[in-house]
Amino acid sequence: FRDSSVDGIKTGHTSAAGYCLAASAKRGDQRLISVVMGIEGNRSEGFKQREDANQALLNWGFRAFETHKLYSAGETVAAPEIWRAANDTAPLGVAGDFYITIPRGRYDQLKAEMAVPPLLIAPLTQGQAIGSVKVNLDGKTVAEVPLVSLNAQDEAGFFRRTWHDLLLLFE
Repeated sequence: FRDSSVDGIKTGHTSAAGYCLAASAKRGDQRLISVVMGIEGNRSEGFKQREDANQALLNWGFRAFETHKLYSAGETVAAPEIWRAANDTAPLGVAGDFYITIPRGRYDQLKAEMAVPPLLIAPLTQGQAIGSVKVNLDGKTVAEVPLVSLNAQDEAGFFRRTWHDLLLLFE
């Protein structure tokens, strides 16, 4: 009740885990979940200790981390060449909004890598997974989501398919 940003909570006690508290809080566009376990003592002491520990954990989390939206659902993030299709390229994106939470002040150090097959051949269905986008920080992958075809890619007509088949012999 002392923090209006806290909007979800679950308390409990077991002999193995002690007094526990899981809390969810949202400040601006950022949501964090904190979990504190293993608080000892009687019921009223345990309740105050887990409340204080969760509040400290949430405050630290909101100060130390920031959340960024990297890509929106339906946004084209890659458009590789596609063979045997009516179109020349196949727009790829993410199925849902792609958010990442990282240490504060490190956003400009993120590196995104698109992993797309070197040869795409029609047909493709809308939503079909075609690769992935990895986000790296300090050389370590911190998030990875599939790249999907943003729309269906039907096969081209007979003459274009035949022409592409000839060109593919030299690829």
